[in-house]
Amino acid sequence: MLTHKSLFSLAVATLAAIAAPQAASAFTLRGHLTSMDGTYGADWMYNDLFPEGNSAPDTAFVAESRFGDLGGAAEKEFKIFDHSGAGLTGQNQTNFAWENGASYNFKLENDGDNWIYSLFDLDNNPLTSVSNSFTAPFSDIFIRTRADVGMSMVVDNLFLDGVAVGDRSAVDNPTDGWGADYLWIGDVTEPFTLTGRSTMSWEGEQNRLKSALAYQIKVVNLETQPVPEPTLAIGLGVGALAMTRLRRRNR
Repeated sequence: MLTHKSLFSLAVATLAAIAAPQAASAFTLRGHLTSMDGTYGADWMYNDLFPEGNSAPDTAFVAESRFGDLGGAAEKEFKIFDHSGAGLTGQNQTNFAWENGASYNFKLENDGDNWIYSLFDLDNNPLTSVSNSFTAPFSDIFIRTRADVGMSMVVDNLFLDGVAVGDRSAVDNPTDGWGADYLWIGDVTEPFTLTGRSTMSWEGEQNRLKSALAYQIKVVNLETQPVPEPTLAIGLGVGALAMTRLRRRNR
């Protein structure tokens, strides 16, 4: 169970990140939802942004890279899917064997009919790609990274429609348990092109790590939900969500 101290620290860290000034651009960088103590604190705060604490009905689609099971039958490593209903529907996915400590470039783009999720080496030579058609509205992007102790998941060098995002999503060898970090990009109202770089690192046995190493690009619709301004108020609101979740769990 989360303690008041650990959850308060999480909320303060989130507030500090969100309150930082950002350069003017075609999007709004709203900050981070983060927990590094082996709990679902970041995921609770993320879901509490949505009605009934459930993000699924307002999710347009998700692009995911995960460790999977190294080409076996159970878990694919590279996919794009609909997450608006029960379960993961409409998955287009493929196998990919990640290399320990290697960096890869990725691109998520729209060609008018489909969303295309592609992976490249650092010289931009294509490695794999998946595509799918989604028509649900969206307004925000959340980039979630997840890693266990002794592991690292970093997504950086991010550009949205050619504009540097100026931040990263990363869980770099947490020491108190597995960690999760959401980078929140708001005011995304048109089909976009998101590019970036991802790096997975791990220790020990690499077989069947599954979601122990993963990142997701969650494209969601928050237009119907009130988001207070300025950004300082957003941080306070996220902190309040964390304390509300704690009270619910302590009942």
